[in-house]
Amino acid sequence: MINVNSYNHWEDIKDDMNSAYTKVLRCGIWTVECQKDDEDLEFRVVAKKELQLTKSNQYHLVIHSKGNKACPSLVRSIFILKNSSSKIVNGVALLQYHIDTGDDEVDFKVSLHENSRKGSKALFYPTAKSTLLAMKQRVVDTAPSQVYKMVSDQAGGSIQARTPGALPRSRKQVYDLKFRDGREIDPVDDLLVYVRQEEENGTKICMRHEDVPTDLWVLGTKVMCGDLGRFTSSEKLSHPICIDPTFNMGQFEVTPVVYKHLFLTSKRTGNNPVFLGPTMIHHKKDFSTYKALSSACVTNCKGLEKCRGYITDGEEALDIAWRTELLKARHLRCVKHFEGNC
Repeated sequence: MINVNSYNHWEDIKDDMNSAYTKVLRCGIWTVECQKDDEDLEFRVVAKKELQLTKSNQYHLVIHSKGNKACPSLVRSIFILKNSSSKIVNGVALLQYHIDTGDDEVDFKVSLHENSRKGSKALFYPTAKSTLLAMKQRVVDTAPSQVYKMVSDQAGGSIQARTPGALPRSRKQVYDLKFRDGREIDPVDDLLVYVRQEEENGTKICMRHEDVPTDLWVLGTKVMCGDLGRFTSSEKLSHPICIDPTFNMGQFEVTPVVYKHLFLTSKRTGNNPVFLGPTMIHHKKDFSTYKALSSACVTNCKGLEKCRGYITDGEEALDIAWRTELLKARHLRCVKHFEGNC
């Protein structure tokens, strides 16, 4: 007998660390009637389906019986009684485990997550019902990354959480919940919420934002801005920045600025690693749009106006936009783009 009042949600009793129970044996709601015989109570099945309760001694018997996915002989059954107000009678549930083979114990390995990336060895533990509800409620008006952290912290983190199911499985799970709730998703609104929350936490990432005539964002951190001017303007040691409209995200284009960190050397390649700098999310690919990126970078990145060189794919509008801001810089063509266009 389980006191469900000690759980955030009665279905949290399913979170037993035995992975998933996927083999349906009997799941449903019966209508039963309680009768008193002398000092004993007897229950009579009115119908093996959910009917409207017309008497005070009638209840709904919720039955949830399933076999374990990794070990089908292990069966878990849960029974609860609900009154006409849909409340659990006495706050008690009956939880039973039994083994079909007649053995006293079973030995099995928890199965892997079927939707995980190839080669991943992450074990699959279903997320607790209360955790799912908390994520669904908060993701409506809060950025998914923030929801993931809030729910994880509330559960005690990976060290103090009662079970793995009490924690969100991943950030992707929270993002999926947001996109599956049936609402029309506004990516601009999501970005606004995220930027606002980051600023409340003391981190400014929005370098420029325009919404007329179309949405345009230039995002970057303080470290990015500092490095961009430091590693591109020195007469003794510098390297050109690279600006390339790389890819699109549906209706948006993405144009990152990348640079080489000249104080670091990669053990794998022996070269200076390439770092991501300020990035623009935009709709159009014209001079005024690229001009917004170049002016935002020069304004926020100290010393960038002394940049000695920049690399593009040869797009004329992109070249002119940066040439008007970097008066001392030399324009270079990307070799790969040049060869591909020949």
